[in-house]
Amino acid sequence: MNFEELEKSIIFKYWRTLSRKSISNILTSRFMKKPYLEKYIIDMTNILNDNNLNNKINEYIDKNIITTEDVILFINNIIELEIDEKKKLDKKFLNNPFYEDDINKISIDIILYQIKYFRIYQTIHELIFDNKEENNEHYYFIFLYVKNKPNEIKQCLKKNINFYIFYYYLNDLYEIFKRIVVFLNTNEILKEDILSSENDIFNVFLKNLFSNWYNIYKNDILEKKVNEKISKYIPKKSILSKLACFSTID
Repeated sequence: MNFEELEKSIIFKYWRTLSRKSISNILTSRFMKKPYLEKYIIDMTNILNDNNLNNKINEYIDKNIITTEDVILFINNIIELEIDEKKKLDKKFLNNPFYEDDINKISIDIILYQIKYFRIYQTIHELIFDNKEENNEHYYFIFLYVKNKPNEIKQCLKKNINFYIFYYYLNDLYEIFKRIVVFLNTNEILKEDILSSENDIFNVFLKNLFSNWYNIYKNDILEKKVNEKISKYIPKKSILSKLACFSTID
């Protein structure tokens, strides 16, 4: 089974069920930042085609279901801004109508980011891990993603379907994140140009998503637990692996 078949047969079907969720019953992750949600974010998760999803987001903007204030809150949620930067952000959005081209495009991207992150968050915690206890496999996946060592990542991608999904969808999310950063820099909203290097942007992205994990990791370094956790790492078959009946991607 290739990845496209996996998406169609399992992951897309799962995403269509996410509208059952409500803001009040989203679990809290030990390692990942909890998604910031509005009801319309949950409602749109079952629109799987990106063009259709973009059109629906635009429709919600036109109908004022998605407001300027919503977009500002979402940006503040994914990038930590200083007071002066927040003022510049407010000025940019509150002084310009939604239908202006750059505002419209980035607003769609920001909502798209929230929807895709919600999907990833739920997929990881319902299909791949059960989140009942601290999971060394999940810990290791984040460790590997953060350290960004190509050879180790390549090996894990070949051997572990769970990591392949984790890596693939996070990278897709990262591409949207970069577009948001470009917008903020182009409009001189950020004090420092975090586009000075790809590594800078990636680190901001990681800091936002994995702040919970970083706190545990820092403590593990002090207590010299990191190597122990990684050395004891044993890939486990997730619910998704069992449904797909394989442990590798063709």
